Amino acid sequence: MPENIKIEYEDTHEGFHEDGITLAKIQFKGKDAEKILSEIKDNGDWRSLPLTENIKLKLYGEEKGSVEYISDLAERLDMPEILNGYWIFIDRFKGKDKINDDKLLFERYSSNYTVGIYDVENNILYYCKFDS
Repeated sequence: MPENIKIEYEDTHEGFHEDGITLAKIQFKGKDAEKILSEIKDNGDWRSLPLTENIKLKLYGEEKGSVEYISDLAERLDMPEILNGYWIFIDRFKGKDKINDDKLLFERYSSNYTVGIYDVENNILYYCKFDS
């Protein structure tokens, strides 16, 4: 990791099943910001924003149809809705990594996933690992 970055980090994983949330907010500067953006652009698993509806619901919460989805993940990360950037989603349900496939996210009794969002305008990488 570069030396001149600002990192905010929180991890609540504990207990028998290691349920919890890991949140990180990393701000890059100068050449480090250019390098991380280049690496993201060169990685075929990262997608341009906007987020899919399911991922947005998991991070920000909102009403969809007659159901209200409640989530404070974006708020806890101090992450506004980002318009210019990239995202990656890894569904880790039952230990089988599925990259950018969120179709079953609301059809299960539990969730294990990782989301990364890179804000191009502010050079901030947001990271969320959720396990329930």
